[in-house]
Amino acid sequence: MNFEDAYNDIVLEESVIEMNVSCEFDGIDLFELSTLVEVTEDITTTNNKIFFVITNWIDYSLENPWYFLVIAKSNEIDMDLTSMGETETYTTSLIVEIQQDWSLDDLYAVAIIQSIDNKKVLQVSQVQYQEISADNLIYVTPDAVLQNYPNPFNPSTAISFELNTEINQNTELLIYNLIGQKIKDFTNHQITQSPNHQIIWNGTDNNSRPVSSGIYFALLKQDNQILASRKMVLMK
Repeated sequence: MNFEDAYNDIVLEESVIEMNVSCEFDGIDLFELSTLVEVTEDITTTNNKIFFVITNWIDYSLENPWYFLVIAKSNEIDMDLTSMGETETYTTSLIVEIQQDWSLDDLYAVAIIQSIDNKKVLQVSQVQYQEISADNLIYVTPDAVLQNYPNPFNPSTAISFELNTEINQNTELLIYNLIGQKIKDFTNHQITQSPNHQIIWNGTDNNSRPVSSGIYFALLKQDNQILASRKMVLMK
């Protein structure tokens, strides 16, 4: 069975999902994904969910017989659309560290609507990485220096940055895990103002739960633009 063909058969069916994608580049790519969903006969109950993935097609192997690799996945969002013709927009952000051996022609951003009850895929829409309009791409230049010490760390690390402009109310520091899920965010009110801008991250998520060992990314954003990124390693 060719799973790539089977997958594409689902994707190529007429979908009620209008998907928009933009990317910001700074050594790593932040995918801002947005979908407009319209209720059809397939989507009429409260027992549906929507989630987003970034996939890359790869060669068959015993380790991965599915031909595609999910390299980032969002949290699942319960949908409460019930009236025929009703619409709703769902959004998420996923972070991906592009690898040199990937075929960018086979990199896709995908939105999936699935039944909670029987796991049936109801609607799928995808956008190819290479087909994203150049008008939607935001190329950023380094406007900040972002560091953390110690790195690797356990149990906490000091994340500091130098900024060419004044810190403002739209300045935020975000922590993502390796599969692209945002696990922690710090607002400008939590960032030390002087003499150095700094945050102490104690290896917990937004619910104060300890995260597991692994690779994490710190992203510094201001006015919705990525200024700098930093790879961090938590070792327990």
